[in-house]
Amino acid sequence: MSPPSERIENSAIAEEIRACTKCECSKYTTQRVPGIGPKDAKIVAIARNPGATEDKVGAPLVGKAGDLFNKIVQWMGHSRDSIGILNVTGCFTPENRPPTEGEIISCFPFFQGQLDWFEQKKVVLAFGREAIQSQIGPVRRLKEVVNVLRKPAYETPTYGVIPMWHPSFLLRNDAEFDDFRKEGSLVVKEAVGKALSNGLPWSLDVQGELFS
Repeated sequence: MSPPSERIENSAIAEEIRACTKCECSKYTTQRVPGIGPKDAKIVAIARNPGATEDKVGAPLVGKAGDLFNKIVQWMGHSRDSIGILNVTGCFTPENRPPTEGEIISCFPFFQGQLDWFEQKKVVLAFGREAIQSQIGPVRRLKEVVNVLRKPAYETPTYGVIPMWHPSFLLRNDAEFDDFRKEGSLVVKEAVGKALSNGLPWSLDVQGELFS
């Protein structure tokens, strides 16, 4: 049996994040929240910043949104423990507002350091505007890039990027959630499978079951 993979939550960069006081956000947090996941993760999920539940628990993508996230990951044939999960910024923000540009810039070395730590990643699931922009640059209309039926993925030299609605957004928007359940989730599942088995470029032929 091979030894268990090193996990980022036990790494030096995670300790640096927990100790960070570089910006004003650190005054409002219960704790700073580093990423989680094994060194050999092939899938990495990115979200915006910790919400109130994440701030309390000390882990990304937990609570109701995390429950939906876990369900999506399981439906794709993977487990939460097998993938990398991190935020663009590591601190809860007052009233759960979006992080400012300055806060994102301040956190960027930690964010990029965590993303680079997952050296074997083949696909990034980018949940929400800030996560998507961290991978593909400025976005004017989020729906145009999240519409995975028209444009399922973006490619970097070493991994693919799938822009997705944040689980918390899907929980608040029945129409988008219904579209994702019926069609969008099929594209995501197919794209992830193609990237893991064949690498880039991605060629999709989507058909079959529904996420439920």
